[in-house]
Amino acid sequence: MAMKSMSVEEVHRRARTGPMYLLGRRGVAAAIGFISTVTIARLLSPRDYGLAAMSIVILAFVQVFRDFGLTNASLRKGHIDQAEVSFLFWFNAAATTAMALLIAAASPLIADFYHEPAVRDIVLVSLIGFVIGGLSLQHNALMRRDLRFGMVAAVETVSLLVGFLVGLAVAIIRRDYWAIVATGLAQSFTSSAMNLWATKWRPDRPRMVPEARDLLKFGANATLYSTLNFASRYISVIIIGRDLGTVSLGHFNRAFNLYMLPMTNVLRPIQQATLPVMARLRPFPDQYRIAYLGLVERLCTAMVPASVFLCFAGMPLVRLLLGDKWTQAGEVLSALAPGLAVYGVISPISDLLVSQNRSGELRTTGIFDFLARLVGTVVGVQFGLIGAALGFTLGTIAILPNRVRIAGRSGPITMADQWRALLPSLPLGLGTAVGCAGGYFGATYTSQGDLVSLVLIGLGGALGLLLAAAIVPASRRALKSLVLTMLGRHQIGSKTAKAPADPLPDDPVG
Repeated sequence: MAMKSMSVEEVHRRARTGPMYLLGRRGVAAAIGFISTVTIARLLSPRDYGLAAMSIVILAFVQVFRDFGLTNASLRKGHIDQAEVSFLFWFNAAATTAMALLIAAASPLIADFYHEPAVRDIVLVSLIGFVIGGLSLQHNALMRRDLRFGMVAAVETVSLLVGFLVGLAVAIIRRDYWAIVATGLAQSFTSSAMNLWATKWRPDRPRMVPEARDLLKFGANATLYSTLNFASRYISVIIIGRDLGTVSLGHFNRAFNLYMLPMTNVLRPIQQATLPVMARLRPFPDQYRIAYLGLVERLCTAMVPASVFLCFAGMPLVRLLLGDKWTQAGEVLSALAPGLAVYGVISPISDLLVSQNRSGELRTTGIFDFLARLVGTVVGVQFGLIGAALGFTLGTIAILPNRVRIAGRSGPITMADQWRALLPSLPLGLGTAVGCAGGYFGATYTSQGDLVSLVLIGLGGALGLLLAAAIVPASRRALKSLVLTMLGRHQIGSKTAKAPADPLPDDPVG
């Protein structure tokens, strides 16, 4: 199956509409997540979420090996045929089965590590969804290769809705951690079935292909990066669960999920449409550069103000959504929030390295990311739960200069380019900070409740952001670009481009 040929104009058209579809999907997901938070979270206890988190983090980690980096290996290729896709499918199926058997055998040890016998049963049942999900990875990758973002969004939205409904039903009946497990199972079954239906692709019989060595070499580097990236982001979960117990981990889990909302609802939908587009634009360095730097500028424009808002709004937001028993989770959220500010720059760099086939450097960034967050969390946990959150945040911020340096070492994007793309978001962040501070101290001085406090902080932040945009032309243009992207009207560079005389080679492996 060769990747469908597209003109630059068609790539631009799909690149414009892709983020809109995926942002729409995340809007629905945010609504479902909000309803889930105020319903299921009120039916369960912090211990239930802590138990589920201990199991989910293990399964999420082994998903890296189930894919073995081969989804990205196929997405970054300029051409792929039926035999290669079939090879990737059977490899993923074999890897999924092997990992499931390994984790099943290790489940008693995992339970002993956490000193929680229930973790074993949760892991064993959750492995069913793990296996089912692994069988449709290449089907989903095929849709992304063809930039079918509308269908990708539909699959993810329907699976989330089904998962929520099943989880809510189990929560009402049992009121324990099995509601969280049932949510994940329902999502896996639904998304796999829809991926199979949408692509209608079927693999050939298992056999080796000439390209297997290059695919697996790229996949090995990508897998090591993904492993380290996952470990660096979730090392705090393991350390807190081990050192501080299930209740502290439950608070951290709820705070971390809220912390992830700006990334899952704004950053990822925009970025998710990027890697296939960047792969299409590789032969056009000027178009590639414009597309990438525009992406960084828009992501920073979203993430920097969001980071500032959550710093001030953490406590009232969590208490309003979850109730007073989750007060400590609000403190954790405020401690985590500053780390969001750097994601607009650091997150797209992995796609840049993948699209340029620089998998060796991708691996190097993963090693540094892991060490920075590990050291931060290990030191911070000595001072309790809030200390662990602050340590994780400082480790995240420390990642920024190293990633920018590595990304700018070769290719059309320089270090200076990346720093310039960050600049327009800084006045917006400063304006948001001044406005949020005014709302926060006003609410505190007048002893307002959580709802009024949240409204005052939000209105103050919005006014500060708009004032900064009105004063600084570059910030105003960046904010307008973000809005147009959400509406599917943003233009990436020019609509036409001539291929260079010496285009990038198709499939070198870093």
